[in-house]
Amino acid sequence: MSYPSGTVVLSARHDSAEPPGGFRKRFLVTGGAGFIASHMIISLVENLSDCLVMNLDKLDYCASLKNLDAISSKPNYKFLQGDICDSHFIKQLFETENIDVVLHFAAQTHVDLSFLDSCKFAYVNIYGTHILLNAAYEAGVEKFIYISTDEVYGGSLDQVAISFFFSPSLSLVIL
Repeated sequence: MSYPSGTVVLSARHDSAEPPGGFRKRFLVTGGAGFIASHMIISLVENLSDCLVMNLDKLDYCASLKNLDAISSKPNYKFLQGDICDSHFIKQLFETENIDVVLHFAAQTHVDLSFLDSCKFAYVNIYGTHILLNAAYEAGVEKFIYISTDEVYGGSLDQVAISFFFSPSLSLVIL
């Protein structure tokens, strides 16, 4: 697969060959170098060895791949450095990677910083999500799960999941 200039692809696989019979499911986790998403990726990679887990992250100020060191060489893990706001890159990613499930964690976070540049936060958090949703819909992704930033998780132990169905082939779950 060819990605736009400047995209970094790191994978344990030295070729693009899948295991015999292919992967059962192909997950795209956005914001995977963030705290919550990195732990989700570790769990997926360790527990679903027959599934490919692709980690898409821009690697900006709050990202770190350190949490993922233990799984970075696993054959069912792939890291992609890219921006969810880059519509050309995202469209190409969805067209070529046959993604089944999107776990969307990517966002600008840190409430204090949002006061300094609220437009940047809105651009990434709203426009970037819009780009992903459109690409997922056009590619026929079966499930799109949006996970909010850590700032909203507060003290409540009763998390409610709300499902919205855009079409028979794409569902959006907001946690």
